[in-house]
Amino acid sequence: MINKHIADYLIDKNNIIFYLIFVFFFSILFVNVFTPFQGAWYNSGNVTRYQLFMYTLFIVMGGSLILAVSRTLMCIVHKRNRMTYLHLIFWCVMELILIAMLYAVGCRYGLHDTRSFSLVFGRALMYIPTILLIPTIITVLYLGNRERDRIIAQLKDAVVTTDNIPAPADVTPTPTDAASDIVNFTDEKGDLKLSVKSENIYYLEASDNYINIFYRNKEEITQFILRSSMKKQEELLSPRGFVRCHRSYLVNFSKVALLRKDKYGPYLDLGENSIKEIPVSKTYFEEVVKHFTFPK
Repeated sequence: MINKHIADYLIDKNNIIFYLIFVFFFSILFVNVFTPFQGAWYNSGNVTRYQLFMYTLFIVMGGSLILAVSRTLMCIVHKRNRMTYLHLIFWCVMELILIAMLYAVGCRYGLHDTRSFSLVFGRALMYIPTILLIPTIITVLYLGNRERDRIIAQLKDAVVTTDNIPAPADVTPTPTDAASDIVNFTDEKGDLKLSVKSENIYYLEASDNYINIFYRNKEEITQFILRSSMKKQEELLSPRGFVRCHRSYLVNFSKVALLRKDKYGPYLDLGENSIKEIPVSKTYFEEVVKHFTFPK
């Protein structure tokens, strides 16, 4: 689990903005209304309630800024090289350390706290995660449920979604007919689950025992989850111009706009802003390059 790639909705731009806004207002409310850890977390001294609120506001704004910059960098890193949940945990720990340092500096030079910097910093490392934990859990649960509802809605809008219908024994089409052919996707039991024109399919992504099929439906890129193996789908789609570029990815080469290679590795760009760049592994790189040099 910890070495699995993080779900894409967790690093979606709109979801990150939602998370940052929720954390900001929750932190302001939680700290100033409930005044947690009074006398232990901070030393207010003769500071008035209003002054304490303003100092807290600046600290929370600073922490939110750190989170905003951090999550922006996270999106960039994830786009280049998909992060795992282990990477995400390490990233969050580094965020907490930076926020704790900001808080300690604010207490030391803003509230003129007489305690040592190391003491304030240490207490911040204990208590700040407690404040962030609640909005983080609420946000993840909310976004997870929303993502589940979105996938269910997409499944209902699929071109064909049926249960317990045996797959038709169609003749395998030739590559020249690929653009107008219907691809019948069946699950591991042989039941037909989705039929869609091959020209509307962008790529397939393997995830454990499931395949995520990304295709165009009603002017939007839609995701369909199918219980199957990548090997089976590769055998089905290779005659239709699909190319294996990674252990986890199979792309419709007619949708590929360009191949880009940088220090992080080679990637395929499918020419859609809503579709991430597809990594190309060393195992399949030469085969992918052949399709650029000697297109079929």
